[in-house]
Formats: sequence, structure tokens, C-alpha cells
Amino acid sequence: MESPLLLTDIEVLHAIFETQADQRPEAVAVVFGRERATYAELESRANRLARHLRGRGVGRRSVVAMMLPRAIEAYSTLLGILKTGAAYVPIDPEYPADRVAYILEDSDAEALVTTADLASRHRAFGGAVVRVDADRDAIAAESPARLRCDEAGVGGRDLC
Repeated sequence: MESPLLLTDIEVLHAIFETQADQRPEAVAVVFGRERATYAELESRANRLARHLRGRGVGRRSVVAMMLPRAIEAYSTLLGILKTGAAYVPIDPEYPADRVAYILEDSDAEALVTTADLASRHRAFGGAVVRVDADRDAIAAESPARLRCDEAGVGGRDLC
């Protein structure tokens, strides 16, 4: 008979990814069309975004909406959000504006990670807006180092 699973046994998704990135940094982690990214590349991008989001007030128990086209960047964005301790709310960029506004309000999203073009369609959103394309230089200027446990404080009981 197996012992019951305890919450202390639960690993968060980004921690599982980090383990793989440590073990196989140069292995291909994701392929989208002709574009490929290694675990090390995704880890670096995610860490930079996580630090940028932390600077915008996102942290443990925050809710962050993610509205991006399907691409490799969506994977590093998801990981970056989770690394802050926040939960993410995926929003399809094809949704009508009123549907997006409803999701943003209903989820109590504190931040929106999107592109400049998509952000321009949702100017009424009152939270922090991170535009992965227009804010690329600011995000790239962040450290690629992994957030320390005391910086994020994320565990198995958190939303992420």
C-alpha cells in the first residue's frame, strides 16, 4: 500500500523545470515551428522576467494575466510568472475585448503580460502592464540568476 501524498511532497512546476535545466541545460526544451529553445535559454528568460515582474510589485499570491500569441515566448513567460509566486490566468489573444476585460476583472489580475499591440486594445486595465516586446530591453537588463527561495517564498500550497 502506498503512503498518502503530503503537501510537503508537492513540487511546484517551475521547480521541476529548474531541476531539468540544471541537469540538461543545453537540451532542447521546446520547439515551435522552426524556433527552438534550450532549458538554459528558457531558464534565463524566465528568471529575467520574474525579476522584472517582482520590480512591478508582483509576488506570492498575486494574479497575473498572460495574453500572448502562441510562441516560445509564452513558455518562458509562464515560468517567469510562476517563479514570482503568482498564479497565472491565460487569456487567448483572439478573445473579443469585452471578454478579456471580464476575465481581467473577474480574476482580480494585478498585472498583465502581453505585447504592445495587444496592450493597446485594453487600456482600461488598471494593473501593471508588461509588454514583452516594448519592455524587452528592461527585461533583458534584469539578472538571469534564479530567484532565491527567500525572494519568492513559493511552496506547494501556493496558487502557482
